[in-house]
Amino acid sequence: MIVQLYRRVGDVSRLPFKVVVLVFLMAWLTMCTITFTAYDSFNTASVPDIYFGYSSKELYAMYEAWGEEGRKVYIRLAMGDLFLFIPAYTILFGAILINVLGKPGFTENLAWITIFSALCDYAETSVQAFGCIIFPEHLSDVSYAVGSIANQLKWVSLSVSGALLLIAGALQHGKKMHKKA
Repeated sequence: MIVQLYRRVGDVSRLPFKVVVLVFLMAWLTMCTITFTAYDSFNTASVPDIYFGYSSKELYAMYEAWGEEGRKVYIRLAMGDLFLFIPAYTILFGAILINVLGKPGFTENLAWITIFSALCDYAETSVQAFGCIIFPEHLSDVSYAVGSIANQLKWVSLSVSGALLLIAGALQHGKKMHKKA
């Protein structure tokens, strides 16, 4: 079912692809706007989403540095991430991945990496937002570990997705160049 969605959306000449690209760009711009306008609210502490893992002490220190206003802003940022950005990038990257690579058995399995990235991102963002909600109480050690591991797996799977897209694009370009010759 997800593969069919990716195939339908992935035809760059059709309206669904253009709509998904537009939604992705709007989601990305919204997330950037929230992040950049909220920079003062974070009291110069960055957000954990951009790190490759973190310890419980590091995450708690971020919550402290943000203060109450910064934690409220992060919760808004997390809501945009959970309900707008993650679904948008998952559909867009999956559609591009499955349609660029083009080999039915091969790409259908590769398309799941975007779902895996999204699940990791959902877990990471949910843990971090919940930590903001319950502050000054600490998350459990298990929660910190889940958030940190999900963060690392998200970055690894997104990197693999990006590498696959670059390789697929290079292969497509090579095929076009070979046909011209």
